[in-house]
Amino acid sequence: MWAGYYDYAESIGVKFDKHKLDLFTRFTANIGFCLPFKDTFIYSLKPTKIHWNNGRLHNPNGKAVEYADGWGWYALNGIPMEEWQVITPIAELSLEKILSVEDIDQRRELVRRVGVERLVSAGKEIDRLGDYKLLDMRSVYKRRTPTLFLLMKNPSVPDTWHCEGVSSECKTVIDALNWRKPEAMKKIPVSNEGEDWYQQGDVCIWPANALMLKEFPCVLT
Repeated sequence: MWAGYYDYAESIGVKFDKHKLDLFTRFTANIGFCLPFKDTFIYSLKPTKIHWNNGRLHNPNGKAVEYADGWGWYALNGIPMEEWQVITPIAELSLEKILSVEDIDQRRELVRRVGVERLVSAGKEIDRLGDYKLLDMRSVYKRRTPTLFLLMKNPSVPDTWHCEGVSSECKTVIDALNWRKPEAMKKIPVSNEGEDWYQQGDVCIWPANALMLKEFPCVLT
């Protein structure tokens, strides 16, 4: 970042020690990051490979960032992923293992990998409302009792689906949506004339003095 500032300053006429500026510019061009201490200087060379998709780290076939010694990390659409979540062939990804992933962003990317159609076909549809489906996935978990998940299409990101576990007591999509709300929000009446609200993962955001709220979030991320 500072190299860019100095380069711009030089372009508009600011005078620098040319030798020192060249040393600094070449250093920043070849070093990924550094940690200077009193008697020790730790540095890292730049990665040998970086994969992007729409400005976000992404590689469905391996590491999104890789260094010369083979070390690196995995990411799908900007979400840090574990190794098995990326390199396991799609046909070998267990739905039970996917639905058991606690991180909602990682779970979303895994659903994207295997395809929402496979998820839906493995469950029994209990209820449907618009782009929301209440699915019983007991066959995936090999259980006798209902194992319910609410499948939701992201209204702001095309072809993106979220799948969240809900109480086995839910009978409808509306039950599942209400079950996921904070207790204070459950007390506010629902109406098409209500105010907009937002949901990010498990967090719901609504106007402080709302007397009514819309049935569905206007933004779901």
